[in-house]
Amino acid sequence: MEQFVLELAAPPAATFASFVAGDNGPALYALRRIAGGALAHHAVYLWGPAGVGRTHLLHAVVTAAVAAQRTAHYIDAPLLESSMQLGAELIAIDNADRLSAAGEQAIFEWFNRSGPRHDSMLVAADRSPAALAARDDVRSRLASGIVFEVLPLSDEEKFAAMQAYASARGLPPLDEVFRYLLVHAGRDMGTLISLIETLDRYTLSLKRPPTLPLVHQLLQQLRIPNPVHGTDPV
Repeated sequence: MEQFVLELAAPPAATFASFVAGDNGPALYALRRIAGGALAHHAVYLWGPAGVGRTHLLHAVVTAAVAAQRTAHYIDAPLLESSMQLGAELIAIDNADRLSAAGEQAIFEWFNRSGPRHDSMLVAADRSPAALAARDDVRSRLASGIVFEVLPLSDEEKFAAMQAYASARGLPPLDEVFRYLLVHAGRDMGTLISLIETLDRYTLSLKRPPTLPLVHQLLQQLRIPNPVHGTDPV
């Protein structure tokens, strides 16, 4: 059979609506208020392991802030070199665990001048403020605001989110397929939702139902490694 070439579909737009909160309801509530300007002049620090949605939340805040007629920018920390880049009403800095010395200085200067400006800064990293390899005065300032640990979803929460997304697309119940994807295809919701989208296109192109062997074939074409060695669908 001729191999069908596919690319992993882009994940859904990073909005508050597309974020599956799980136990992160308080963080989501605070971020919504900050985006709308209800909590201006606040620094918020989000931390947690890869795949929990830190970047999603930063983009969602920026999108919501712009919709609320506020100036807002997303910046990847390694690209932060000057406080001149931090002139918007809301700044979202991602990957703060990779800040350069210049980036640390830029954040330090923002805190020193932000009082009369009523701006907001959101910072995300893979570790808590205290664990950052940064200057003491920068770490203390980042820890002085609101700090949220972004908690991962349980497998059951991910499974429910996958079911809801598939149902919204008009797909039939695919419980066995979704359980397989949870084990064999990564753990972050962005990847899992992208795989459902890609699987839908793939099965339509082949005019075949989404069976486990077909899912395994798709993962091979996408070069997504199987973390459970020797466990293939039959």
